[in-house]
Amino acid sequence: MHALAEGLKTLVLSTDPAHSLGDCLDVDLSSGEIIPITDNLSALEVDTAEAVEEFKRTISSLNELSEEDRAKSGAKELANRLGLGEFGEVLTTLPPGADEFVALVKVLRLAEEADQGYERVVIDTAPTGHTLRLLAFPDFLDNFLGKASAMRSSIDTARMALNSLSSVIGANTNISSEAQEKAAVKVSEYRERMQELSDIIHDPSRTEFIVVAIPTRLSVEETRRLVSSLFEEGIWVRNMVINQLITESVSETYMEHIVQGQTESLHHIERSFPDLFVTKVSRFDMEVRGIYGLRSFAKAACPDSEKEERWPGWFDPSGPDNKFCFVGGKGGVGKTSTSAALGVESADSGLKTLIISTDPAHSLSDALDIQLSGDPVVVDGTEGNLFAMEVDTKRAIGEFRDLLQQYVNEGTGIGADLARRFGLAEFSDILANTPPGIDELVALTQVVSLVKSGQFKRVIVDTAPTGHTLRLLAFPDFIDQFLGQILRLKRRIDDLVASVKNVFTGASTEVGRAADRVETFRKNMTELKELFADSERTQFCVVTIPTELAVAESERLVASLKSSKITVNNLIVNQILPEHATEAYLNRRVKEQSKSVDELESISSEEFPISIAKVNYFDEEVRGVERLRNLSDKIFGEATN
Repeated sequence: MHALAEGLKTLVLSTDPAHSLGDCLDVDLSSGEIIPITDNLSALEVDTAEAVEEFKRTISSLNELSEEDRAKSGAKELANRLGLGEFGEVLTTLPPGADEFVALVKVLRLAEEADQGYERVVIDTAPTGHTLRLLAFPDFLDNFLGKASAMRSSIDTARMALNSLSSVIGANTNISSEAQEKAAVKVSEYRERMQELSDIIHDPSRTEFIVVAIPTRLSVEETRRLVSSLFEEGIWVRNMVINQLITESVSETYMEHIVQGQTESLHHIERSFPDLFVTKVSRFDMEVRGIYGLRSFAKAACPDSEKEERWPGWFDPSGPDNKFCFVGGKGGVGKTSTSAALGVESADSGLKTLIISTDPAHSLSDALDIQLSGDPVVVDGTEGNLFAMEVDTKRAIGEFRDLLQQYVNEGTGIGADLARRFGLAEFSDILANTPPGIDELVALTQVVSLVKSGQFKRVIVDTAPTGHTLRLLAFPDFIDQFLGQILRLKRRIDDLVASVKNVFTGASTEVGRAADRVETFRKNMTELKELFADSERTQFCVVTIPTELAVAESERLVASLKSSKITVNNLIVNQILPEHATEAYLNRRVKEQSKSVDELESISSEEFPISIAKVNYFDEEVRGVERLRNLSDKIFGEATN
């Protein structure tokens, strides 16, 4: 809105898989097309499907033969024996999250075309963890394409070396380089487009990142980590918005407007989720942190009188073991506090409980007020019944990478050397380039292991915000398919090597053990998918707040979970302002938030100055163009260093 007020032609686009931009503008953006909003303002919720198909066509060209080559039976047989079909399948299995980046490449290219002429492009990103994943994809995909091209080149080199071996592949096998040259051009052009986008993102004269925070300790810590990560990535941060501030003196009319708005949203919730248990939790006058604060939150979220009805069997120590609850929802609604509170209540019920955070922007340590690691850590004050852990990203990625590279590289002697000459060295490089987000999935396989060990009776998974959670639920299918294709390709090349020279003496046992490890990982993926869909053991608890944007996102989340056959029993509506909030209550809120504001301001430094805009809690939800103009005036009219 600020760019629009300056007379600049502007495009606002959302890359969040759980789009809310249309809800915010009060416009239907579901078509995936650029929609005019007002003069000089257009909006778009990115549709990834078309961009993904373009990317896959580019990748698929790496395993194509020319028309002349396809006419040669020997050439086709050689291509099959070298595993070009399986090679193409591996490359076109796009990891969840990559679709957003390839869509962004396409959209920004369109936005810069002369007939569009946008002077400003504003990108509404997903919450912190997902945004950091998105920013990691340029390097991942560029490396991926480069190594894929190198592998195709190695396979072609091996193919030429085998042309003279008529005993293996017969006559008429000479394959031209035409297909490879065309593929190389396509891939090179695509890499250039990705590099252009990466250059734009890292160019401070063209791009900046505006960080939005709220005045809570959890938000402070997450914001501090985000700003640090952005600067490390070479992405400029000049502005921060501190939103939802409650002023020291508020009128009775102001409070009435807030209560009226949330009452309307609560009625919307009751109409939209008639089959769910809806629990309403008032906004606390102090931030909920540490065991004692979480116990108070738990009593509000899981009242004793309603426990058995709303959470049948969950808090019963004599009931079945190995129950799981995934907790998720829109960013900033209190998912982590809810997860931690549920964990405390479970532990207090005598159940040995584990809380595991899969959100890349971890806040579980902050909520529990203890230091966590990638292994279960006991939480003091729970009689040894509560443990918690946060995914160790580097370790999880290393474990997955080692698993695949051991499989590809296992083996000794001339046979293994031939396999590497057939492209397995480059294939190993591709697998070493693990996709962003794989760490969360590896962490969830640890959950499967914990199930088997019987160490914990209750496991609570604190997930990332909505869009990222939906990506996470899609990862088991991706990994299962990806590993299956890897196994087929590796076996294809091993068979070819064996047919050239039977020299695998001493290597087959090693390769077999490595293959067993990959198959075990695949089996864990299958068990994880089964766990998601097991209504007897697993449920998903959705957390929301009484705003129309949050309710609309919760509706989409519940629908997606149900379509994936995942049980949803409970919806917790958090942060409800008491109808008759006293002056003392508001003063405590103001005092609490002032500490967080001071900490957020301290993130700005002489070396990296950040302008701070403080925005009061609006008494009406900010939706539609006119209210967004008011918000714009507050943000850009009051920023201070």
